[in-house]
Amino acid sequence: MFLSLGFEATSCEQVAAQAGCGKASIYARYANKGELFAATIRHLLATSDFTSTEAAPRSPRRDRLISVCGAVLEAALSARAVQFKRLLVAEASRFPDLVARTAQDLRARAVSQLARALDGGTTDPTTPAWAVAAKLIDVASTPLELSALLGEELPAVRSRVPSQVEAAVTMLTRAGVLNKP
Repeated sequence: MFLSLGFEATSCEQVAAQAGCGKASIYARYANKGELFAATIRHLLATSDFTSTEAAPRSPRRDRLISVCGAVLEAALSARAVQFKRLLVAEASRFPDLVARTAQDLRARAVSQLARALDGGTTDPTTPAWAVAAKLIDVASTPLELSALLGEELPAVRSRVPSQVEAAVTMLTRAGVLNKP
């Protein structure tokens, strides 16, 4: 309910009714609506695939990066992922720590996937592959995600994924960043 209605418009009574239990059951587990919201965000993050699970193809490095980065961005720009991120933005002032941790986790998942595509398996954030992957995801995703969050039609945003990824890989290659690991 929080995802579709937002924090303010969702009541514990509505959640209890949708869950088929009494309001007392909700309050037995969560002290207040804020705790219920935080648990919902953690659950959505744990159970939703807001990042791609596509494996890097056995191909030249540039092609692997383009393929995996494109898949990561397609997942990040799904309707549910954008709806989730809009909810986070809307509630950032009310739940700053929760939103910051969630945003960091979403980014780390995407960076991890790109780092694995770069070096064939690392998930260690201290490696050069991780640093390069972080730059690539930031350059490729930021304009598209901002457009989606601000309400541009998702099909139009997603149609720009291939060209945005290609441009990001080209820019970082020319800057020498993708030649490091």
